[in-house]
Amino acid sequence: MDSNISTQTYSLSVLALLIMKDAILDLRAMIAYKIILLGVIHMYRKIVAITLAVSFIAIATSGVMMFIVDKTSFTLQMHPVHKQFGLLMVISAVLHVVLNFKSLLKHLKYRMVKIVGIVLITTLVLLYGVVANNKIPNDIARQLDSFANEADMAAHENSSLH
Repeated sequence: MDSNISTQTYSLSVLALLIMKDAILDLRAMIAYKIILLGVIHMYRKIVAITLAVSFIAIATSGVMMFIVDKTSFTLQMHPVHKQFGLLMVISAVLHVVLNFKSLLKHLKYRMVKIVGIVLITTLVLLYGVVANNKIPNDIARQLDSFANEADMAAHENSSLH
């Protein structure tokens, strides 16, 4: 009978050790997964940050150049750069906000930050209201669109020749 209990105890001990071994391996795998995931997220943050910075530089420089060289032809020439990097900037800015949402909420604890945010949002809404009510007559808008399409096609033809 003692040998039967001894065998059962031994079997339970081996079973417990196997379960513990599996648990330790699962824990190690879970820790390794989290370390890899944190590394990926950290690299993702870096990529988003650099993309946001480069797209900001592209938007800022093309926008300033269009502001300084106040000619429609130059604006049309710069438009592809401004448009493509504008889209890239929007995407990277959204990802940046998502990745840093908790930090952004912490900034709103400060009264001055809230005031600046409210002033900026109010200004944005008012400017959109001005733009929405500043209609270009249809005949002029059609002519501008036609000229812009011609210029765009000519630019594509010139770029494909080089």
